[in-house]
Amino acid sequence: MYFTGMNKKRKFLLDKPGFQLTPNDFLFFIGSCFSENISSYLKEIGIDSFSNPYGTVYNTFSIYNTIKDILELRKYDEADLCFYNGVYYSLNHSGFFNSKDKDELLQTINSTVVSMNYILKKSTVIVITPGSSVVYEYKGDIVANCHRIPAKEFEERLQYVDEVVLNLIQLQLLLDVYMPNIKIIYTISPVRHYPDRLRLNTISKSVLNIAIDTVCKETGSYYFPSYEMVLDQLSDYSYYEKDLIHINKKAISFVMKRFKDNFFSDALFHYTELFIKIKKMLSHKSFNPSSEDTFILLEKVVEMILLLENKKSSDQINRLKIVVSYRLIRYFKNNQHTDALLNKLLKNNDLEIALKLLNFVKNIHSFENIDYNSLNKYYKQIVKEYLVAKLSCIK
Repeated sequence: MYFTGMNKKRKFLLDKPGFQLTPNDFLFFIGSCFSENISSYLKEIGIDSFSNPYGTVYNTFSIYNTIKDILELRKYDEADLCFYNGVYYSLNHSGFFNSKDKDELLQTINSTVVSMNYILKKSTVIVITPGSSVVYEYKGDIVANCHRIPAKEFEERLQYVDEVVLNLIQLQLLLDVYMPNIKIIYTISPVRHYPDRLRLNTISKSVLNIAIDTVCKETGSYYFPSYEMVLDQLSDYSYYEKDLIHINKKAISFVMKRFKDNFFSDALFHYTELFIKIKKMLSHKSFNPSSEDTFILLEKVVEMILLLENKKSSDQINRLKIVVSYRLIRYFKNNQHTDALLNKLLKNNDLEIALKLLNFVKNIHSFENIDYNSLNKYYKQIVKEYLVAKLSCIK
C-alpha cells in the first residue's frame, strides 16, 4: 500500500499484513510510552486494548521478562526488591508500584501478575514497541527501571543484534507455548530515547531494526514502520511535544491513520465509526439536560449501543452504558419511559453491568464535565438505590 506524506508528494510503500483486525480483537501493547499512545488512541475509538502492565519498558529483554512473569505466574518475594531512600522498589516495575511497605508492594505486584495473566491470555494481538537496545544492569541483571537510584550502581551497555534477536526468539517460543494463536506486530518507538546522544540513539534504533527484521523473516511476524514514518514524513518539530522528544497528538493521529488503513477490516471501520458517533452525541451539551429532546437523543443512543453490542461486548461499550444510565437516572428518574429504556439498555446483563456501573464510576469524567467529588456522592447513591432495588441477586 502506498501513502503520501502530509507535506510531500513522494510516496512510500507499506507492506500489507497477513491478517486484519476485527471488532472482536483485543490488543495487548508492551514497550515504550509510544505503546501507551497507540493503546489510548484505540480505546478512544472503542477498541479493547491494554498497555504496559509493569509500566513502560524500553529494551527487548525486559519486554520478554515481563511477558514471561505474567504467563508463568511468577510470585515475587522480598529478595526481588531493593530498598533505597526509605522506599521499596522492583527494578522490573515502574515507580507506580513503589511503596514504603514491602508487603504492600509485593501484594500489588503479585496481584497484578494474576490479573494480567487473564488479560494477556484473552488478547488476540500483541503489539511490541521497543524503544532502545541500550540496557542497564544492576548486579549483573538487566533492569526495566532504574528508579533514580545513583547511576554508579548501574552499568550501561549496548545490546547487539544477536542478543536482541535472542530476546525476541525467546519471547516467540514462550508465546508459542502459552498463546499459539496470538498475532504479533512489532513497531519501533519513534521517541528519541537519547536526544542528547544522537549517535547512540541512531545505533540503538538500528540494532532494533535489524534484529526485528531478522525475527519477522524467521517467524512471519509483522513490522509496522512507525519510527520510519515519523523520521521521514514528520521531520520537523511541529510534530513534537515541547520537550522535543515525544511526538504530539498530531503525529500520533498521522501514524494511526496509516495503522488503521493497514490493519482495520471493513467491519472494524464500521464499528469504530458508530462508536465515535455515539461519543459525539453524548458529548453534546444541552441547555436543558432534562428536556424531551434530550430523552429522545438518549433513546437513539441506546439503539446505537445495542447495535454495537450485536458485534461484541466490551468494557468500552459498558462505559457508554454507564454514561447513558447515569443521565437517565439523574435527569429522567420520574419519566414513565425510563424503566423500559434502562431495561432495554441493560438487557440480560443486569448484574454484570450494575457492578461495572459502581466499579467504573471514575471513568465517567471522560464524558461528563462535572466535579468528581459531587458526582461520586450523588451518582453512587442514586445508582445503588435504583439498581439494587431491581436486582435481587445483589445483596
